[in-house]
Parts: sequence; structure tokens; C-alpha cells
Amino acid sequence: MKLMNLFNSEHKISLMLILVSTALMMFNLLKFSYYLKKFRQLIFIVSNKIFILLYCYWGLIVFFIFNYWLVAYLVYKGIFLSSFILIGVIFLADAVFVLMDIYLYHRIFTSLELEHNSSVEQTQQLIDTEDVTIFALAYQAELHDQDTGKHIERTCKYVELLAVELAKKPEYKRYLTTEYIHDLVKSAPLHDIGKVGVPDSILKKSGKLTPEEFEEIKKHCEDGANVLKAAVNRLKFQSFLDIGVQLALSHHEKWDGSGYPYGLKGQTIPISGRIMALADVYDALTSKRCYKNVLSHEAAKEYILSECNKQFDPEVVDAFLHAEDEFLGVLQSKYFQT
Repeated sequence: MKLMNLFNSEHKISLMLILVSTALMMFNLLKFSYYLKKFRQLIFIVSNKIFILLYCYWGLIVFFIFNYWLVAYLVYKGIFLSSFILIGVIFLADAVFVLMDIYLYHRIFTSLELEHNSSVEQTQQLIDTEDVTIFALAYQAELHDQDTGKHIERTCKYVELLAVELAKKPEYKRYLTTEYIHDLVKSAPLHDIGKVGVPDSILKKSGKLTPEEFEEIKKHCEDGANVLKAAVNRLKFQSFLDIGVQLALSHHEKWDGSGYPYGLKGQTIPISGRIMALADVYDALTSKRCYKNVLSHEAAKEYILSECNKQFDPEVVDAFLHAEDEFLGVLQSKYFQT
């Protein structure tokens, strides 16, 4: 009955505020229990002192809940002076609580931002390490063939130019996505990795190869693909190395079916291999090799046009013509010079 009289008295609003405040404090208690569980390791990275602050924060919540109900009891008993003093203390503590609340939020979000930036940096470092490793493997194969790393970089650029140009065509737009082109360019240096298994006496021969020697050099396609397949089989996800396998196997296939190792014809040749074939030949023609002299851009272009519908996919040849100025720019760039 006394409780009912109390709720009917002038203190009804005060008691309702106390109930609401208690509920809010309980919510804060649960909220920061969740934050501590979810971000414990993350917050510790920023500062282990923040845990002391969290425990103080919880202590304040318990203090508030206890004192809210102590005020309610004092009001119920009619001890108003003590309740007013206690309310003053609560107000002061509440100011501290708000400042701590703001500080903790700042710390948590700072921690999340630092963790995100650290993850991005680590991911980029892994990507850079991966790229350098690919380049080193490819460069080893090219050194074996008395070539330089600039061939690798030029060929990658030619592949990118052709792929971007082909992607403008409706029939290739859905397949040659930005992600695919990125993976294609990334795997392009690996197309001749199988050359490490070809004897130097064949790779460095300045004269014409015998039929037996040519059969030996043709093996580099399957050898390179097998090396990359061994790596792919150790992965539990799809990677750019799948395109690398395609490139290693198909970059010597020809549009008319006269290429090797399988004599694939037309669109049975993967688009990656068709792109690589033209890029590789263009760079071979415009670079000095032990078995040939350098050809000009115009001479290389004339050869490519003569092999349209024979060695090269006509769509890829058309992409080459549209990107001709860019090809010439790469060829003449001092950065890409041998």
C-alpha cells in the first residue's frame, strides 16, 4: 500500500526517471561487455591501459544503479536532504561517465581504424611480394634465354593494351572484366617459365633449329603448365595461376590450328593465349634476339597483318590496330628499353 501511495505522490516522475536511468545503465553495461568481448585483442593493440578504464566504467555503472535506487529509498522514507546531496554526487559522477563514454568510443573506433589500415598494408605487402616472386621466376626463364627483364615488362604492357581494347567489344565485355585483366597481366610473365627445362645449347643457338631441337623446345609449354599446375593444386581457391596455366599451354597455338602443343584452332584457344600470342610475337620481332635482328614497328605490324586469320585471331589483330599508338609508345619508351 505504501508503494502504491508513493507512485501516486508527487515523486512519481522522479521514480520513473530513476527506472529509465537504471535501464539505460544496464544497456550500457551490456554494450561494453559486448565491445570488450569483440574487440579485446584489438583494443589491447592500442593500449592495455584502456582495460583499466573499462573496469572503472563498469564500476561507475554499478555505482549509478546502486545510488539511483538509494535515492528512491531515501525519497520513499522522506529523507529529502540526503537524497538531494546524493543526487548532486550522481550528477558529478554522470559528467565523468559521459567523458569516459566519449573517450571509450574514440578508442574503439581508433583501434578499428588502425587495424583496418594495418590489414590493408599487410595485404598490399603480400601482393607486392607475390608480384616480385612472379617476376623473379619469369626473369630466371628469360635469363636462361639470354633476354632481360624489360621483355617481361613490355610483354605485360602489350597484353594489358590488347585486353583493354578487346574488352570494349560487346562479345568480350562480360568476360574480360577488370579483375580478369588484372589477373591476366599478373600471370603474363609466367608464359615462358617452362624454358628453364630447355637446354642452353638449343635456347642460345644462333642458327636454325633442327627438327629434333624444335621438338625439344616445344616441350616448354607443357613443362611450364605442369609447374604452375603443381602450384595450383596446393591452393584451395581459384587464383591468377589458373590463367598462367592457360598462357603457358596456349601462347604458341595458332588461329588456323597449325600451332603447338595441341594444334588448337580458332576459339578453342583460350582468349588469354590468343592475346599472349600476339603480344609475345610483337615483342620478339621488335627486340634483338640471338637468332634475329630487330624489326621496326612498321615491319612488325606488316608481319602481324599478314598472319591475321592464320597465326593470329583477327579480333586480337583488330585490337592491336586500335592500340597501335600505345604499342609504339611502349616500344619507344626509355623505361622499357633493354
